Amino acid sequence: MNRRAFLRLGTVGVLAAGGAAYAAGVEPGWLRTTFKDVRGLGLDQKIRVLHLSDLHASGCVPWERIRESVEIGLSHKPDLVFLTGDFVTSTSYDVSRYAEALAPLKGHPHCYACLGNHDGRYRGAETETMARRLDNQFRKVGVKLLFNRSVNATVQGSAIRIAGVGDLWKHQVQPERCLTPLGKSRGQERIPTLLLAHNPDTKEELEHYHWDVMFSGHTHGGQVVVPIINWAPRLPVKDRSMVEGLYEWKGRHIHITRGVGSLHGLRFNCPPEVSLIDLVWFLQCGGASPMIDAAPIMVRIR
Repeated sequence: MNRRAFLRLGTVGVLAAGGAAYAAGVEPGWLRTTFKDVRGLGLDQKIRVLHLSDLHASGCVPWERIRESVEIGLSHKPDLVFLTGDFVTSTSYDVSRYAEALAPLKGHPHCYACLGNHDGRYRGAETETMARRLDNQFRKVGVKLLFNRSVNATVQGSAIRIAGVGDLWKHQVQPERCLTPLGKSRGQERIPTLLLAHNPDTKEELEHYHWDVMFSGHTHGGQVVVPIINWAPRLPVKDRSMVEGLYEWKGRHIHITRGVGSLHGLRFNCPPEVSLIDLVWFLQCGGASPMIDAAPIMVRIR
């Protein structure tokens, strides 16, 4: 090997080592805060939603980072808090500190959660599972787990329905228990429905039910994204057209957050996200379709 080839090889090695160090030691803790708007729901006033997902408590994601994401989100005064699954990476992980990590949520009147594929199966009350242990931690801080269940609430003067379904990969999606079939919810007084579903692919099983905005995670935004070509080699979804951000799908809206945690403690060109979505009042005229408006992204750098 001549000197020039040796230097090239050395440079590549240094860059690779530097990139790996950045992906493991820097970007996973670089929480960014994003703001987006969804219009067309006919609300009386703006409703702000804090959307956190994929917290992935583990040896790679410390409790302090989870709590920080909650504190950052709450500092923007959300009316609703949605936590959309994958609270742990392993079902053997000790979750006794989860209530402490989520403690800033205590006293907030509208905090809701659904389960992800890493959270285990939700079984009867007599069975001790990770999902049950998580639910017990949520109850300590007032977070309501919506497992194929819906609740009605009045937020900022508007009546809304909030529903959550089980995880798609666990085969626990049962929309008939919490959503209204299409064709049975027509009329001027139809209540806007906000839906929590961990995996965005769940939309296919919910197509024939009424919902307006679905909040999902699961993708981690790709977690490792190749710069310039913006390619994520690993995406755990069938529909690769929806990776992160806001989308319109068959007259409804879908928001996918990049999430707070990560698998194996790695992120590259895809920093963790604290998402805030404003559901903005918008008067539709002449049968115009709902709009999605994405406000400029605001970035918080630690």
